[in-house]
Amino acid sequence: MAWPTPIRTWADNDLVTATLLNAELRDRMAALKTPPSARTVITTNQSIATTTFTDLLATPLTIQATGGTVLALFSGKFTLSATDRLQLRFVINGTPTSQLVDHTIVGGAHQNVHIHYRSALPSGARDINIQWRTNGGNSVTLDAANAAASFDVVELG
Repeated sequence: MAWPTPIRTWADNDLVTATLLNAELRDRMAALKTPPSARTVITTNQSIATTTFTDLLATPLTIQATGGTVLALFSGKFTLSATDRLQLRFVINGTPTSQLVDHTIVGGAHQNVHIHYRSALPSGARDINIQWRTNGGNSVTLDAANAAASFDVVELG
């Protein structure tokens, strides 16, 4: 729920009606209780073998930001075919963030990877995705069939 606007400036002798009180208190409390958020759980394996950043989700998560701080969290289990560096980053409305996670993973080993991004975003619709690649182009698999991966985005306020 979006933050109700405009914020009323009360004056002496203003008559408080149910409509005004609901807009000022109930609707704002509801906005705090249910902030803009989105979530997806990935339960099928995905693989790439590229040195070019590639979208992890076919459809990004979308939230209607209200101008507050947004927290994005991703957690997943990865396996590489050969020792290489797995890199992940967040992308907001098609623009990569400065947040980059760089993990060296031994070939055949499983690595749990958790990344987060926290930043104030301007009001409006925000499409948020994760991109991934390996430095050497070796095959990497998001092992979601055995351990579901999750991607959450929530506006903190």
